[in-house]
Amino acid sequence: QWLRDTICDKVEEYGSYRALSRAWKVSPSHIADLVHGRRRAGKKVLKAMGLKRITTVQTEIVSED
Repeated sequence: QWLRDTICDKVEEYGSYRALSRAWKVSPSHIADLVHGRRRAGKKVLKAMGLKRITTVQTEIVSED
C-alpha cells in the first residue's frame, strides 16, 4: 500500500499519468495499473523511485513425525 500511495503522490506532483510515465520511461497505462494494484512495480519504476526489490528466503527444519 505504501508504494501505491507514493506513486499516487508522484502522479499529483507531475500532474498526470502521462507526465509521470514520460519521466519514468513507462507507458501511462503502466502507471495506471500500478496505481490500481493491477501490476507490481518492476525494475524501471523502482529505479526511478530510488528503490530496489530485495527478496529473502527463510528456511525451516520440519520434523518428519
